[in-house]
Amino acid sequence: MSVEGLSANQRAHRTSFDSLIAGRALKKRRLQSDQELQQAALQLISHNNDLSELMLETRAGPQERGGVCDHTDDVQTAGKITGSLLVGELQRQAGELGVPVGVLCVRVLTEKLTGINMQGDREMAMIKPTQRAKLIVILQAVQELLGLFSPKLLWQQYWKTQPVLEVVFHLHREKILPLEYTLHSDPAVCEWLVCQLQGVCESRVSDPEDTDVRKQILSSVVCVLVRAGFEEGQDAAVPQSCCSVLDHMLSWQLESVGETECSRSVPAAGVWLQVFDPSLFGVSVSEEVLRCFFIHSLTHIFTHRPRLKVSDAISMQSQWSFTKTPPLLTALYSKVCALFQVEEVFAHLQQVLETHEVNWQNVLSCVSTLLVYDKRTQSCLKELLYRLLTAAFETYDMERMITGFLLARQAALEGPAVFPSYRDWFKMAFGGASSYHSNSKKSLVFLLKFLSDIVPFEPPQYLKVHVMHPPLVMVKHRSVLQEYVALARTRLSDLKVSVEEMGLYEVVSGNVAEEQCPAQQDVEKAVALFESTGRISATVMEASIFRRPYFLSRFLPALLKPRVLPEEPDYRMNFIESLRKAEKIPVALYSSYIESCLRQKHTHIHGVCSSLDQKENPLLTVQTQLLELRRLLSAAASEGDIRAQLALVSYTLSSVWAEGPDSSSADTVVTLALDQPPPSHTTAAVVNLILQSFCQCVLEACRVSPPNRHVQWAGQFVKVLVGHTQLYSALLHRLFQLLHSQGPSLAGSHVLGLAVLLVELHACRSVCSPVRLSSTHSSSFSPAEALSTTLPISTKHHMNFSLRLCVAAVCYAVCRSCFHTEDLSHFIPPNLYRQLLFLMPRLMPDMRPCVLAEVNADVCSEEENEMEYVSTWSNIVDPSVCVRSSARALWAHNTVRKLQNHLKYQLSFSQWLRAELRVQRSVDALTDTERQVYERWVCQQWFLPRCVSSGGCGGDLETACRGIVTALLDTGILPVQFPRAPPHIDSCCTDILSRLQELLWELQCSRLGNRTVREEGHFLWEIINRTCTDPSDSSDPESLNRDLQLQRSMHACNSVLLAVPAVVLVGVQFIGGRSVLDCHALMENINTHQFVVCFVVD
Repeated sequence: MSVEGLSANQRAHRTSFDSLIAGRALKKRRLQSDQELQQAALQLISHNNDLSELMLETRAGPQERGGVCDHTDDVQTAGKITGSLLVGELQRQAGELGVPVGVLCVRVLTEKLTGINMQGDREMAMIKPTQRAKLIVILQAVQELLGLFSPKLLWQQYWKTQPVLEVVFHLHREKILPLEYTLHSDPAVCEWLVCQLQGVCESRVSDPEDTDVRKQILSSVVCVLVRAGFEEGQDAAVPQSCCSVLDHMLSWQLESVGETECSRSVPAAGVWLQVFDPSLFGVSVSEEVLRCFFIHSLTHIFTHRPRLKVSDAISMQSQWSFTKTPPLLTALYSKVCALFQVEEVFAHLQQVLETHEVNWQNVLSCVSTLLVYDKRTQSCLKELLYRLLTAAFETYDMERMITGFLLARQAALEGPAVFPSYRDWFKMAFGGASSYHSNSKKSLVFLLKFLSDIVPFEPPQYLKVHVMHPPLVMVKHRSVLQEYVALARTRLSDLKVSVEEMGLYEVVSGNVAEEQCPAQQDVEKAVALFESTGRISATVMEASIFRRPYFLSRFLPALLKPRVLPEEPDYRMNFIESLRKAEKIPVALYSSYIESCLRQKHTHIHGVCSSLDQKENPLLTVQTQLLELRRLLSAAASEGDIRAQLALVSYTLSSVWAEGPDSSSADTVVTLALDQPPPSHTTAAVVNLILQSFCQCVLEACRVSPPNRHVQWAGQFVKVLVGHTQLYSALLHRLFQLLHSQGPSLAGSHVLGLAVLLVELHACRSVCSPVRLSSTHSSSFSPAEALSTTLPISTKHHMNFSLRLCVAAVCYAVCRSCFHTEDLSHFIPPNLYRQLLFLMPRLMPDMRPCVLAEVNADVCSEEENEMEYVSTWSNIVDPSVCVRSSARALWAHNTVRKLQNHLKYQLSFSQWLRAELRVQRSVDALTDTERQVYERWVCQQWFLPRCVSSGGCGGDLETACRGIVTALLDTGILPVQFPRAPPHIDSCCTDILSRLQELLWELQCSRLGNRTVREEGHFLWEIINRTCTDPSDSSDPESLNRDLQLQRSMHACNSVLLAVPAVVLVGVQFIGGRSVLDCHALMENINTHQFVVCFVVD
C-alpha cells in the first residue's frame, strides 16, 4: 500500500470533534469520597472475578506478587481489602447461585486442594515443595473464611477426591480441619490412614525440609491417635479404630524390619520407629496415656502373629540372640521398654505369657535386648525364673516350665558377661540338694518327663549338658534318671552326634555349626588348663578311663596333630609329655607323632602361621567394632547402645578363638611367669588391639565427662574379656609384661588406661580366675592384686611410673565409688594402695607429715566431695599437670586416707622393709643422704611409735630390730621374684643394716642399767638359729638342694652378724666381782651351724 492510500484510510476512520464532545457530556459526575471510590472499585472488579485466583492473592504479600512495599500499614490495608473482597465475592456468587456461602466456600477450597493432588503422584502421601508452598498460600487465605463453612462438610467433600495425608496434616495444623473429624466420619478412613502413613514412611526424601515435614506429620497424627485411642471418655468406636491404625502400623513394621537390609538410607520401618520416642509427644499427651500406649504396643509385639509353636522355639532359639536380631528390631524393643522399669517389663511379660499366645521370637529377642542394654535385667530375670519354676513345681504346670527354660536358654546365649551359662544355670537349678525337684519323687518325675518331652526338638548342645550334668537324684530314684539319659543318648545318636564324640568341655553357644570339631576345642581347653595349673585336668584323666574310645579316636589325634615343634618346649609339648609319662598315650601313636613332626619341619618350615589368614577378617571386624565403641563414647551415647556394641565385640571375639560363651574360666588358675613363651601372632595382635582401644576409649570417655558421670562401660568391657578364657589369660600375661618390663616407656594415655583396667578387674574379681605369680608360689591372688604386686619400684623411673599408675587408679576408683553404693575398698586393690603409701613419702618429703596425720571428720557434703574428686581427676587426665601435684590433691581427701583404717590396706613395717630392700641404690630417686634421712624417719617416726595391730612396732625397739633382721634374712634366703631384688652389692641392704645398728645401739643404751647384756642379744641368736635350722628344707639330708639352701642361709646370717655391734654378739657377765666375757651363744652358733658349711682343710 502506498503512502497516499494509508493517509486516506486514516482520514476515513478519524472521529470528529463534535462526536467527542457529545460523549463527554454524557459521563457521570466525579466521585468525591473514599467510600464511594471503594464501592465503585468493588463493583468494577466483581463483574469478571475468579474466586480461585482471588483466593491465591488474598494472603500474597507485595513481595509474593512481584512488588516491593516499605510501609506496614499499606500491607495491612491491602490484606483487609483482599480479604473483604474474597468474602464479599463469595457472598455475591452464593446469592446468585442460590446456595449457602459455606457450601460455595467448601466447593472452591476442594477444587484448589484437588488441583494440588492432581499435580503430583496420586499414590504418594506427601507433596512436592512447590505444591506445599502453593498449599500454604491457600490455607492462609482460608483463615479469613473459618467462620463461613463447616469442617465436617469440608472433609466430606475432600474425602471424595482421594485425599493426601500431608494436605490433611496442614489443614489440621492451621486448625481448619482437625484430624479428630476424620476419625468419626467413615470406617474406611482407618484403612486410608494406614496406607497413607506407610506412604509417608516410604517416601524418599533428601531435602531437610521434607524430612522435617515428615517428622511433623507422623508426630501430629500419632499424637491424635494416641489421645483418641487411650484417653478415657472417648466413644467406644473411636478408640478401637485408633488402636487398629496403630496396631496395623506396628505389625507392618515388625513384618518389614526383618526383610530390611541395613543401608545408608533410612528404611521405611526405621522411619516409623521414631514415633516411639517419648520426646516426640511433648506435652500434647499425658504421661499416663503415653504409658498405656507403650504397654499396648509391647503387648502387640509379644503377641504379633504367634505362628511358631513351642517346639519350633526350642529348635530355632539359637538364631534369636541379640547379635543375630536385626538392629531395627532391637532398637524398637529398647525404645518401647525405655519408659518402664525392668521390673515392670518383666511383670507385664509374665502376665502376657499367662494370658496370650505369644510370638516366641519377639519375646525371646526382646529379653536378649533388655539383658544387653540394661544391667539390672539379670537380677530381674533370675527372680522371674525363680517364680516360674517354683510355681511350675508347685502346680506341676508344664507351660511355666517351658517358659522358664526358654528364658534361661535365651539369656545364656548372650554370654557370661550378661548371664550365667546354661550349664551353670542348670547345675544351680537342678544339681543341688535344695533344687526345685528335690522335695519329692513326683517333682523328679515331673522334671524328667518335661525333659523327655522336649528331647525330639532340642539342639544337641543342650542334651549334652543334661547328660554330662544330670539333675541330682537320690540313689533309689536313679533308675528314673537313667531312662532319660538313655533317651537323650539315643536322640544324640539320631542326630549323628555320637555320645563318644561329645566334647569333654561342653560349649553351649546355641550354634551347632560351631561344634563340628569338639575334640579340637577340648584340646585347646585342656592345654589352657595345663598352662594355668601345671597339671593334667581331672576331666582328661577321667576321659582316658571312662570315655576311652573318644579319648583314643578323637582327643589324642586332635592333640597329636603334626606341626613344627618349637625349639623351646611350649605348654602343648609339656602337656603331651605329661600324658606320655602317665602312660595315657600309646607308644606307637607317640612315635608316629614325633616322626610326622620331623617331616613337617623339613617340608613346611615356613608354614607355621598358615592359619593366620583365616582369622584376618575377624580381627578386622574386632577393630571396626572397637572403633565404633570409641565413637559412641565420644558422642556420649546411652548405656544401652554401648552395652549393645560390647555384645557385638564379644560375639566376634568368640569367633576368633572358636570358643563359645559357655566356656568358663572361673575354676582355673592363671600362672604369670617371666619365662612365659610368646603367644601366637593372632593372639598377640588381638590383645594389643584390645588394650590400645581400651586406653583410647578411656580418654574419649574422660573428655566427655568424669568417671562418676559417664556410663559404666569399662566394667562391662572387662566382663566381656573375662568371659573368654584364652583371651583373658593372654591379656593378663600381656599386662604383666607391660607393668613389669615396659612401664616407664608407656605414654600417659596408656598409664591412665591400665589404671582404669586394674580398678575394673578388681571390681569384678568375683568372676575372674585367680592368678599365681610363679609356679613356685602356692598362693593365688585376684588378677588386680597380682598385677599390683608386680609393679616395679627398684629405680627412679620405675617409682615414677608406679606412682603415676597408683594415683590414677585410686582417683578413678574414688570417682567410681561416688556413683555406686559399694565402699571404696570394692574398687581399690590393697596391694596397689600399699604401693601408693610406700611411694608418696619416699618421693615427696613434704607428704611425710600428711601420712602421719590422723584422719579428721569429713565436714564436707557429698556434692562438695564429688566436685573435689572431679577436680582431682581432671588434673590427672591433663598431661601438663605434674603427677606429684595430683598425688597431693588426692591425699587431701579424707575418703582416701580412711582406707588406712582397714587392716588389709595398712602398710606394715615388714612390707615396707621388703619394698625398700628391692630398691637399687645406684639408680635410686634419692641420694645417699636423702635416703638415710628418709629411712630414719620411717623407722623412728612412722613405724616405731605405731601400734602393732596397725603394722607398727608399738614403741618397742626390740620388735623393730626383730623385723629388720627377719626382713634381711628373708631377702637373702628367699628372694622375691616379682619384682626382682637388685644384686646384694647394689641394694639398700647396707642402709637397712645401718638402721639396725642405730636401733641396736639405742636398745643397748636403754638396757645398760639392768646389766642383763646376755638377754639383750638373745633375740638375735634366736632368729639366726631358727633360720639355720629351718624345717622347710628338703627331708633328704644328703640332697644337694639342702646343702645349697644351708649355705645361702648361713651367708645371709653372717652378713647380719658382721654388721651388728660386737657388744651384741659377745656379752659381759659379772661373776665373783669380775667382768667376764660371755661367748656361749657365739661359740654355739659356730660349732652347730658354721662348722657344717666349712670346708675341711687337710
